[in-house]
Amino acid sequence: MKTGLIETRSTNPTGVGPLYPFVGWEVVMFVVCLIAWLGWHVVQLRAEAEDLSEGAEKLKRSS
Repeated sequence: MKTGLIETRSTNPTGVGPLYPFVGWEVVMFVVCLIAWLGWHVVQLRAEAEDLSEGAEKLKRSS
């Protein structure tokens, strides 16, 4: 049964070639994901700070 480029168990792995897509893009993809992750945290922190300040204002007005 053949399930890809490897035909036998004794195949040299270096001769098969890339076994997953986007080989060589790991660093670029990591940087993009890191920027997206940090951006999400900035947006989340701003939204939470706004929500907390609105809640604090409501508490100040009610007392």
